Amino acid sequence: MTLSQAAQLLKVSEKSIRRYIKAGRIKAVLIKGERGNEYRINKEQLKVFNKPARGKNSHRTDNKLKKQFSPNPPKTKEEKKSKIQNNCSKPIQNNNDNINTLIAPRIDSIKEILEKKLQDNLGYLNIENQRENNIDYKLLYERLLAKYEQALIMIGSLEAQQLNIHQRPSDKKIEEMEKDLAKQEELILGLYQDLRLYKQERDVSRY
Repeated sequence: MTLSQAAQLLKVSEKSIRRYIKAGRIKAVLIKGERGNEYRINKEQLKVFNKPARGKNSHRTDNKLKKQFSPNPPKTKEEKKSKIQNNCSKPIQNNNDNINTLIAPRIDSIKEILEKKLQDNLGYLNIENQRENNIDYKLLYERLLAKYEQALIMIGSLEAQQLNIHQRPSDKKIEEMEKDLAKQEELILGLYQDLRLYKQERDVSRY
């Protein structure tokens, strides 16, 4: 059946038939005709075709179908909020009880990481145990800076000893000192970097 024949049968325009085809309401196939590609429609499907209401919304789904998929839609904001909360609180039902849900491990914040590092290294920094909300950041900075300067002095002394043949320590001693200095430098710089990030986080949270 051609477009014009389908339009006469449904008592609509050919333009409406094309719109129904594009919307998937009517199935059609393209064949080569005298004027190029033309649609051909199966007449049987038109017998049970429910023509939508006329007008600009004719391509939309019938209201009866909408009600089937959304029963009792919420009207007020309170009803919508209540419906969302109920849907979120409902557990997901799954027939397969053997599936284990993986829970992502908790990631510590910069504050928690810094607190742990500081508590572990208070003796190294010669600082008494401080409460979480009463940390003397100026003292921490001064102690970190002093430790870093000490490490630099020790590195310079080690390099000088390596150049002096008479005072040069054994290779094993040099290796131990280098490892110790590298460990100190890594610790100091790591704590200092964590402290800077923590202070930035505190400054941002104030606004």
